[in-house]
Amino acid sequence: MEFKLKDIFSAIIKKWFIILLCTLLSGAVSFTLSKLLIKQQYTATSLVYVDLLSTTGAQNQVTNSGIDAAEKLVSTYIVILQSDSFLEKVSEDCGLTYSASQIKGMVTMGSKDGTQIFSVKVTTDNNQEALAIAQSITKLSKNAIEEAIPAGSVKIIDRPRVTPASSLPAVLKNTLISAFAALILVALIAILGDLLDNRIKSEEDIESHYNIPVLGSVPSIK
Repeated sequence: MEFKLKDIFSAIIKKWFIILLCTLLSGAVSFTLSKLLIKQQYTATSLVYVDLLSTTGAQNQVTNSGIDAAEKLVSTYIVILQSDSFLEKVSEDCGLTYSASQIKGMVTMGSKDGTQIFSVKVTTDNNQEALAIAQSITKLSKNAIEEAIPAGSVKIIDRPRVTPASSLPAVLKNTLISAFAALILVALIAILGDLLDNRIKSEEDIESHYNIPVLGSVPSIK
């Protein structure tokens, strides 16, 4: 059987209401689940500047070699701040009962575009806890780094701030993806169901499917 483009459009038009209804229902269900069942997440973020000190404690002159050395130290500083010993101190300082491994799962640190600055992000389902952990990390980081690397130091550029709205889940994104997936799936089912239906329902079906003229028809008698 040969399928034409107009047959596909015809199948969609016939089932447009069902397709639209299923799309809206899918989007509504996804929106409800994202809002009610998935815990909202909040992120507290701060920025830290990596500095180098001389062995006498005086600040180095700003040179290309000094900047390069500071950039390379970013990765080392991040490893120190993600160590279990440091995160245990963070847990004690902020008065929470999380273990070091639990806090490590909440914290993300990374260099900002290869500069001497790195970000500290703490993501939890409680905005106050996220802020408290981020504040403890920034407060304790200076002493922790200076103890591990005598010539190293950090300066806080941005104090921890919590995002005003939940950073996760992306409710709108989940809703749109679910609605679009339902639209495609229901449309395909409607198209296949209509195109694979070879029953004769009218004179037009005989002419379109078999390309033969209709000589006459028997009217239905009620």
